[in-house]
This record gives sequence, C-alpha cells and structure tokens, in this order.
Amino acid sequence: MVERRKLPWGLLLSLFVLLMVTAYYLSGLAKLEGVTLENWQNQFVYILLHPLQNWWNDLTFTFLGIALIVWIGIVTYLMDYYRNRQMGVEYGSEQWADLKQIQRNLMNKDQTKNTLLSKNVAVDNGKLSNMNLLILGGSGSYKSTSLVIPNILLASMTNVVLDIKGELLRKTGNYLKEKHIAVKVLNLINPEESDRWNPFVYIRDEVGLVKLITNLQESVKPPDAMKGEPFWDQAVSLYLMSLFSYEWLRQEREKKEHPEQYQA
Repeated sequence: MVERRKLPWGLLLSLFVLLMVTAYYLSGLAKLEGVTLENWQNQFVYILLHPLQNWWNDLTFTFLGIALIVWIGIVTYLMDYYRNRQMGVEYGSEQWADLKQIQRNLMNKDQTKNTLLSKNVAVDNGKLSNMNLLILGGSGSYKSTSLVIPNILLASMTNVVLDIKGELLRKTGNYLKEKHIAVKVLNLINPEESDRWNPFVYIRDEVGLVKLITNLQESVKPPDAMKGEPFWDQAVSLYLMSLFSYEWLRQEREKKEHPEQYQA
C-alpha cells in the first residue's frame, strides 16, 4: 500500500516569515545598551512594542542567516517525514491512474502537438522517444476508428499510412484536402487510381541503380520461398538492369541536352 503525504508548504512559508521577523527583532538587541542575560527578555519586549523603529545593525545578517539555516533544517526533516512511503509492496503495486494528473504531466495544451491515445488521454509529441504505437485488438475492435483516424484528422504532421482496404483514405482524404494537406496515394492494385512515384529522381550513380533493382526483387520474393537455380534470379536481375540503365542513361542525356526541362 502506498502511503501518500503532502508537505504543508503553506505552514512552512508562514514559519519562514515568522523566523525571519523574529531574527530581525532579536538582532535589534545589539543596538540597545546594557543588555544582559538577566534583562534581555525585557529589552526584547521593548523592541516588539516598537516594531516600526529601525533595528538594522551589523549583526542582522548573522541572525537572519541563522534563522534561514534553522528553517532549512525543519524543511529537510519534514520532507523526510512526509515523503511517500510504500509499505508491503515488495512484489509490486497497482492503483488507478488519476486522469487530471496524467493530463497535467503528459498533455500539451495545443491539441495538434499531441498523439491521441483515448478520449481523455493524449501524450505530447515532444515527450515521446519515438512515434511508434503498437495497437492490439481483434477484427471490429475499433482500432482504426478510435485511435488511427483521430490522429490522422489532427492534420498536424506528415503521415505514411498503410491502408490495405482504402478505408482510411475514404474517411479522411476529403477532410485533409479541406485542410490544405497534400494527399498522395500509391495504389498498386489499381494503378490508374494511383499517384506516380519516380525512383529515378533519387538515383545518382550506377550503385544506386543496382540497389533499386535489388530492393524491387527482394520486396516481391515470398519470405518462405525455396531457393532454386540462381540462373533465373540472375536473368531477371540482368533484364531489369538493362531496362533501368537504358531509361536512366537516356534521362541523364536529356538533362544535359535540355536542362531547362528538369529545373522544376
């Protein structure tokens, strides 16, 4: 069980003021003549009866410093006494989270800078080590509706969405366009409905060309495919290499002959 205690800061601040005022008036004894151990109390009463008189002297800083040290000692003791203690939790503990505390510690007041986790819980993007989320749930358990779609509709960052059924595009595409967000779709099933992507833009030399062809071959190869005669894989690689090299070299030549067409 967690035993929670709150430090009485209001009382401590009042004690701080009281100690400092008392130290100031005690230092005023140095301004009076004839103060002894027998009559200092009477002299101190006289000072208290004349609070508006200037009692500042060379010993005032010393008295105030002593009062400050005493106050710090009291605060240190109380911080140890009032600290949260966990009794009988050697094997762990649990408790319901406090919603207001979570919102105060994790949320950003600007909702567009948060990642939504539920209706009432969101996490400031700046407090996340990365933007990876693992969502577990069966079919029809509202994974997309309750978590994915609300975060897309924030329209606060660039998102790369793997949308197998096209459901997310249908539900959020028009809204994002209204927010002046560019929506690009790479549809490999119906290419006529797809935006285009030109990999040659990123190729600078023949090494990049070989990497592109290798990635294409690896991406379409089933992970559990049995290794057969390497001749056929090499034949496909050489065939793609010839086609891609021809197109890339032709494009490079046109860039040199008509550079104005490639300035955009």
